[in-house]
Amino acid sequence: MEFVLADETGQKIHATCKQTYIESKGRILTVGAWRYIQNFQITPAGGAYRTTDHTWKIVFNQNTAVTRSNHVNDELYLNLSDF
Repeated sequence: MEFVLADETGQKIHATCKQTYIESKGRILTVGAWRYIQNFQITPAGGAYRTTDHTWKIVFNQNTAVTRSNHVNDELYLNLSDF
């Protein structure tokens, strides 16, 4: 699974989770929900089609913990583009 995460400052980062871990980690990751994510790997972001301009990407692994957060502030993340 490939997705984009954002922190409380609005900084966006590409993240990936192998199919092996989707059952345990993917079900708590819902669009628009705030979560705490711990114990993940960081690797260089690359490729021809990058989802963000961040230098790094997050890779979920067997030790990655995803828990609920009470923090809610959606005003930073509405990011519309003209076509």
